[in-house]
Amino acid sequence: MVVESYPVGKRWGRLSNKPFLAVSIALLVVVAGFVVYLVLSLGTISDRNASVSDLQGQVTSARSQISDLQAQVSSVKSELSSIKAQVSSLQNDASTYKSQISTLQSQLSSANAQVASLQSQLSSANAQVASLQSQLSSANAQVASLQSQLSSANAQVASLQSIVSLSKSQTLVNMLTVNQGPGEISLVVSFQADYAGYIVVSGTSTTNSGYISVLDTWPNYPFNGYSYEFGTGMNRTILVMPGTVRVSFGNGNTSNGATATLTVTYYY
Repeated sequence: MVVESYPVGKRWGRLSNKPFLAVSIALLVVVAGFVVYLVLSLGTISDRNASVSDLQGQVTSARSQISDLQAQVSSVKSELSSIKAQVSSLQNDASTYKSQISTLQSQLSSANAQVASLQSQLSSANAQVASLQSQLSSANAQVASLQSQLSSANAQVASLQSIVSLSKSQTLVNMLTVNQGPGEISLVVSFQADYAGYIVVSGTSTTNSGYISVLDTWPNYPFNGYSYEFGTGMNRTILVMPGTVRVSFGNGNTSNGATATLTVTYYY
């Protein structure tokens, strides 16, 4: 950083002239402004005086118009009083009419409310009738269904009672003729036993050594392969269980043939 140095005397001389010039210029500016303001103010005052004279004329004219207007207002007030009297009369009439209208509207509202109430009651009654008709139809359908189920159940009960008491029967073969040679065995009938029961084999045979054999597919049937003596004619009652049952006739005579006529009936 370089610091310049000046002689003390010269520096003071340069600075002492500058403030004087600045003050002089400022004074001149102020004086000029004041002169301009004074000129403008004088023109404004003259204009204002002219305006005041004009306004006084306007005020005089306005006062005349006000007098006319006051006269008109007075006339209007008179007419207004007459109109008010007429309006008051009309208002009285309107109040009477309003009272009558209010009474009629109240009566109409009451009548409408009664009509609405009756319509609501009618709708409710119709809905109840429809609901009852639907319930009746449903009940009739249920009764018909229950009657059908009861009839079916009665039939099933009757069938089961018959089965339990072994009162139902089915003739499998009737008077079937079987011709055999010596020592032969022939199938008489094969059928499906749906229930436990028994079969009755009856008929005649031409040999004393004839026999009946029964095979049953029911598990552990105890009489499979067992021979029932039949001879020349008799009835044989044989237990059967549910399953496929095969009934056969055999000729135990090994030297002569045989002829048998057989009937097999299934009881269940």
